Amino acid sequence: MLEQRVKRRNQHPRNLVDLHDQILNEWLKVDATYLQNLVDSLPNRIQAVIKSRSGVTR
Repeated sequence: MLEQRVKRRNQHPRNLVDLHDQILNEWLKVDATYLQNLVDSLPNRIQAVIKSRSGVTR
């Protein structure tokens, strides 16, 4: 998700510090609801991995 957001920016990073700053900037824009939904989905994702015996879940 962060990779896609950074790639969509018009200004490409010139060095590692610039890349770090752009990633941090995009991270700060992520909605808390989106992150909470990811956390809430973890039990179902873990159960799918257990059920598939560490195989493919999708």
